[in-house]
Parts: sequence; C-alpha cells; structure tokens
Amino acid sequence: MEARVSTDPLADLVLGVAAGSRDDFRELYARTNRFIFARIMELIQDGVEAEDLLQDVYVKIWQSASEFDPHKAKAITLSLIHISEP
Repeated sequence: MEARVSTDPLADLVLGVAAGSRDDFRELYARTNRFIFARIMELIQDGVEAEDLLQDVYVKIWQSASEFDPHKAKAITLSLIHISEP
C-alpha cells in the first residue's frame, strides 16, 4: 500500500482507486455502500432501481477517481455528485 496524503481515510481510498487499486476500491465500497444506498433510496424509493443506480455510482467513481482532489472536497462528496448525475 502506498503512502497516504490525507487525514480523511475515504480520501485516501479514492486516491488509491485513482492509482488503480482494486483493494482500495473494495474497501471504499465496503465503507460507503450502505450510506450511498440509503441516499439513493431517499430519492427514488425503489430497491431494485436503487441497486442499479448504486452500481452506476461505483462505476463512475472508478472512472473519475483520478479527478478527485482531497484538498477541495471530502471523498464522500464524489459519491453524492454521481448520485445526482443522469
């Protein structure tokens, strides 16, 4: 595992994802999926669709992790932004 640059453990995981770490991606998912799923359910109240959207959010996180700057936002913000995208 590489040296971390942030005091936010989620930010460290996103930075690891940006570097291509599947282990950090798994850990990020494990730490955040319940929270993100709950936010999606608040918006759509359909469990099946929420599961599909949850998967979409994590695909987008994988694809956009390199754009994340821990000095500008918290890591969970990256997830919430992707929830609101079409």
